[in-house]
Amino acid sequence: MPFVSSELVWQCVKKNNAFIRKGRYCPTFSAEPGNILGLHKESYSGIANAKSVDVTPVIEGKKTSIMLVTKGKNTMKPNKMFLRRGLSKCTTKGVDALEKNIDSLFYRRDLLNLAKLKYKKVRISYKKNKNPMVPKRGKVSTAE
Repeated sequence: MPFVSSELVWQCVKKNNAFIRKGRYCPTFSAEPGNILGLHKESYSGIANAKSVDVTPVIEGKKTSIMLVTKGKNTMKPNKMFLRRGLSKCTTKGVDALEKNIDSLFYRRDLLNLAKLKYKKVRISYKKNKNPMVPKRGKVSTAE
């Protein structure tokens, strides 16, 4: 955000906002866009940081795709705040695109490894089981 520092925004949203998901015996999670791990921490926050990175799955009917979500320049317009770029489902092309958009542009290089991990997890989640599990037969009793 150009007018407010990210530290001030974090101080405003860290205790209470619409994206916090609290549980009794688990860490506090966050459902905000741009949060790569989903943890409610300042370093991963998509709202409080001027630059944020996320890899998200997109399902439209039967079509599936993987998107790289980054923060754009229109930070004062919530609908246009995040930029979405498509990533290839081919592992080498997708990882190369992540490196190109994050590492070579010096855009949150600390989150590059987390983005690669999440990309691989999303890609694996789209795979279909080729051999559906056959129901196991019950044991045949021999005592009759």
